[in-house]
Amino acid sequence: MPFRAFDLVPVITSVAHDVGDPSLKVSAVEAGGADLFLGTTSGLVLHYQYQVDKHDRTAPPSSALINFQPASTAPVTGLCLASALELLLVLAEETLVTLHAGALTPVDGYVRHRGVTALAANPDPRTDDPFSIQVCIARRRQLLVLNVTSSGLHTVRELAAPDRVRALAISGDAVCAAAAGHYLVYRVSSGRTQPLFEYDPTLVRPMVRSVRKEEFLVLGPADLAMFALVTGTSQRPPVQLKPGVSHWTYQHPYIITSDSAGITLISVVDDQLRQELAVPEPALLDNFDGTLLVCAGSTVLSLCPVPWHEQVKALVRSGDLEAAVSLLDGSAAADPSAAAPLCRLIGLSLLAAGQTRRASELLLRSDLEPAQLLSLVPAVCPPGSPDRAAALTAEVPALTAVPDDQRAQFLREHLLRARTHSPLRSTAVDTGLVLLLADRPPELASFIAEQRPVCDPERCREPLTGAGLAAELGQLQLLAGDGEAALTLWDGVLQRRRPGDAGAALRYMVQALTSAEDLVWVRRFADSVLELDQQLGAGVFTGRPESLPALFSSEEVCSFLRRYPTALTLYLEYQVFTKRAQSEWLSTQLGGLYLDRLSQSRQLGSDEAEPASRLLSLLRSRAPLRVAALLHRTLALQLDTHSAHLYCRSGEYEKALELAARAEPAEALTFVLEVAPESGSALRRRLLHHLLDIHLRPENDNVAAALALLSGARAAELEPRRALAALPDGWSTAVVAPFLVAALRRQLHRHHAAQLSRQLARAESSTARAALTRHQRRSVAVPANAYCPVCHKALSAEALSVYPNGVTVHPGCAANPRRCPVTGQLYSV
Repeated sequence: MPFRAFDLVPVITSVAHDVGDPSLKVSAVEAGGADLFLGTTSGLVLHYQYQVDKHDRTAPPSSALINFQPASTAPVTGLCLASALELLLVLAEETLVTLHAGALTPVDGYVRHRGVTALAANPDPRTDDPFSIQVCIARRRQLLVLNVTSSGLHTVRELAAPDRVRALAISGDAVCAAAAGHYLVYRVSSGRTQPLFEYDPTLVRPMVRSVRKEEFLVLGPADLAMFALVTGTSQRPPVQLKPGVSHWTYQHPYIITSDSAGITLISVVDDQLRQELAVPEPALLDNFDGTLLVCAGSTVLSLCPVPWHEQVKALVRSGDLEAAVSLLDGSAAADPSAAAPLCRLIGLSLLAAGQTRRASELLLRSDLEPAQLLSLVPAVCPPGSPDRAAALTAEVPALTAVPDDQRAQFLREHLLRARTHSPLRSTAVDTGLVLLLADRPPELASFIAEQRPVCDPERCREPLTGAGLAAELGQLQLLAGDGEAALTLWDGVLQRRRPGDAGAALRYMVQALTSAEDLVWVRRFADSVLELDQQLGAGVFTGRPESLPALFSSEEVCSFLRRYPTALTLYLEYQVFTKRAQSEWLSTQLGGLYLDRLSQSRQLGSDEAEPASRLLSLLRSRAPLRVAALLHRTLALQLDTHSAHLYCRSGEYEKALELAARAEPAEALTFVLEVAPESGSALRRRLLHHLLDIHLRPENDNVAAALALLSGARAAELEPRRALAALPDGWSTAVVAPFLVAALRRQLHRHHAAQLSRQLARAESSTARAALTRHQRRSVAVPANAYCPVCHKALSAEALSVYPNGVTVHPGCAANPRRCPVTGQLYSV
């Protein structure tokens, strides 16, 4: 076998010798704490003191016979210990009896169950009593779930079985039973039954074992050990056993079986035979909280595990890495300090086997620092660092056969994963990563931007410069705290004094200047950016984070950008439109730049729509402007719409409307509504009449627009007399009949509404006067002993203040004649 998982250590040399019966054999075993109970084929129950070294589970146990008593004339087939209650359940001759664990005598008052064919204890009982245990027994055609307490055996649940049960196990809320020809799983709380599969009872000896909470191991056809959940499904594949299994138990990750040839260990990870141990005859096996006992004849032995870390090393040496990982995962929680070096060993072995992903996962759990792996690729090792490659290859010699490119690829992926796995940062690791990514510019740029490594730029200078990555080298210098060197390097790339990607250098330079804390850097290097790209250069001044203090005032920035009109325009737009700066100087300067661009476009014959639209947006905004500085230029350029908005800002609305109507007659009404947004205002009415006059001028001859105004939704805001007076003398009344009819109806409506309001007000006034008269005429009887509820002095009939709620006080006691001084209620006439 490739390694030893367990060693057989004697616990009791000969039970037969201890009791003086040479023919005696052990037929049942139970252990709990320091107590070991054995049942024999002659019906005896023996009590031994059993001790295991808790600090060294590999040390052989010791035992001493304490007591033995006959429990039956037939072989004992089952034992179950309730340590807290000092009770022992004994199954013999299909009868379940309860004994005192110490004296091994029957306990009075406990029910004897007869016809019992199987007994199993629940390792995960669902009970509120910490001193009781829960067992399940098979009796005739039923299963009984019992709670064993200090007062007796209490039935929790009765489950019907289709026929006689030959083997069973219970775990949590589930029971798995082997009836004649098929396996069943029961849910104890609900009684629901889930069939598993059938078997031939003439070929298969049914066996059931609980392996973890509500999961069972059952022996199926063709000697297959199958795992089953309470739902009837399995999460693990079946395991092939040797033929002729008589007893078994489970200790992760092994199924341990006994047959006529001895004891066999089979791994559930890969279904492989791991170890065979010779015993003189088929042995009884059981697992008691990790203590594995073997009863062969009248001898009791213990399967003492070889330390799990030694097993892992043996599996690695044999090349069975899957089994080594499984054993490590199942055992590492018990001894984390021993797990770390094993993770390193397995991880390096997986790397040598080409399983780089799993190798990285194991190495992240190991005690091997990521920086120590840099020795796998000598080119990225820090100078003067100890060469650890020899130590790594001595531990796993197969590493020497791994190609250099495969090592570099693994190291690159592992270091990236390690960097996100741990918050700690290492200059050596970051430098190594940069060097490993030097032949992958996109990945290097992404790594620098997202991870912001802190490395040694001097070590990276030659490889990155040789690869044409001077821009990325500047980023590393900036992250290392040498911003001036980074900016100087980028400036050299932009000026073509150094090889490198000018576009990347330009972007990096803008980012650095945007967040720079030294204004000297901006004054020194911003020109290089602006000369190449004014739009990106403007970002130096517009993209500065709000959390950083401003380096320059607006006047200083405008002065600096005077030679770069595009950048200056973008900066002024940022100040005026984004930050809403209420600066007349800034807004006027922006308007002047728009006019400059528009004039240049007109001279060159190019499209002038874009600067004209931007200027119009500025004029329509609420930004303060120096009208005089812009108006003469818009008039000179014949920008009537823009001049109209400027006239509006100076209050010359009629001039503004004249220009708007001349520029776009169809949009003149919209201009009026924009200038005077309040419906019914005097300004809107004045502008509407002026617009009507403009439409009706002979030189304009815009009769259709005038009629549309008279018949449209805004006709109600026109004064009928003034509108009629503006109409030409030669017009027929039929032309303006709709306007006249609508005006007349509005006038009549207003007249009727005014009359109705006057009548309603008159009626309300009459009602109030009548109520006041009633109150004034009302008499108030004041008893001789009446007193003021405010000052508590006597009232006199000469002067009183009486309120509608009946409260009477002195006039001087009422601070507000309309508010009752007692209740606070307010009255009004």
